[in-house]
Amino acid sequence: MVYKKWKAYILSVPGSDRRSNVENLKVLLETQGIPTEILDGFYYKQIDVLSELYNRGITYDCPDKSLSLSQIDCFLSHRQAWERIQAEEDPEVLSIIIENDITLLDPENFSIDNLLEDINQQDKFHSIILWKHPDQMRDNPLHKTTNLLEFYYQWGLCVYGITRELGCDILQSIKKLRNPVDQVLFQDIFPKISSGIFMATTEHFKNLGRLSCFDNENRKFKSLIWS
Repeated sequence: MVYKKWKAYILSVPGSDRRSNVENLKVLLETQGIPTEILDGFYYKQIDVLSELYNRGITYDCPDKSLSLSQIDCFLSHRQAWERIQAEEDPEVLSIIIENDITLLDPENFSIDNLLEDINQQDKFHSIILWKHPDQMRDNPLHKTTNLLEFYYQWGLCVYGITRELGCDILQSIKKLRNPVDQVLFQDIFPKISSGIFMATTEHFKNLGRLSCFDNENRKFKSLIWS
């Protein structure tokens, strides 16, 4: 498979105070030649997310019921993007999913087309992580190419790309939900295919809401499209 172009999906809850940032990001990406679609995310205060989960054949299977409704709606929002990617008909398109508290690090010099060149050198490719949490960067990560690093676990699923085939596999494999979407992918899905998962060497995106997503009780950053 040869990828020649990007497509972006931004997850955003209608009426949220981050909507203006999302709309601005859409303009910035499209200025760079990346077709971008805003997907209206799920929000537990607006919709029964447990019913939405069950309607998709997924069981809420968190033994201690610690998975919050906001984490369930975040999962559903990401899942909606996976469905769009699965339905993508253009084989040359590689799709990326972006949460609503993300923007470009340097809009005037933004370009990720060089990543496609390195991606196309790989025998196997399934996903690329485009934003890494600053506190989780390795000192000496293994370089696969000039623009790609080896896969390693990240907490914070803010900007990432997946192939249409992986989107299909994810949708079919997740029948129970017991962890946040970050852990579902990074602990349950990605390790099984780590030879085809990569990270960008250079930061192109920045996370505007990183501090607002901090969970003081568990001392972790949450990847929520609504916080």
